[in-house]
Amino acid sequence: RMMVKTKMIIGLSASVIMLLGAGVLLFVSLTRPSWKEFDSPQGRFSVLMLGPPHEESLGAGQGNSFRCQPRKDVAYTVAYLDVPDDSLKKDSPNFRSEYLDTAARILEGKYHGTFRSAKAIALGEHPGREVEIDSANNVHFLTRIYLVNNRYYQLTVQGPGDAIYSAEATRFMDSFRLKS
Repeated sequence: RMMVKTKMIIGLSASVIMLLGAGVLLFVSLTRPSWKEFDSPQGRFSVLMLGPPHEESLGAGQGNSFRCQPRKDVAYTVAYLDVPDDSLKKDSPNFRSEYLDTAARILEGKYHGTFRSAKAIALGEHPGREVEIDSANNVHFLTRIYLVNNRYYQLTVQGPGDAIYSAEATRFMDSFRLKS
């Protein structure tokens, strides 16, 4: 009789634990942000974001920044900025490359960090750079910049080292598409 009560208590305890576990999993899946395509008609691009982005103007008619922060220590940002035509020396064959190299170096100061690496990349026929910068307090930046005609695009993942090399960071970066 005592053995039957013990088995019933153990069985009931296991059922309660399973229900609590299922509830926790359901709560986590309902509160975790999901990937949604963000479309910027004025920016002429789309990108996957983890949650709705916060928009910030970069100046009247110059461009905008869109940022989502799915975790307290991780942020995804995409921004665009129109470069005045007279700033682009179209007569220099290396100008676009030089412009991107300079922009990559400027990021080091902007992020108050140490330049780790930069490599040439492309978005279709448009030149770009992928830049890694380490900053204080285990904050790292992985940024891709592109120059598309006279528009500068910048995608950044900010967070601890594991975040900038995560599958989520890659998904965000690789989802960026130009729209006509």
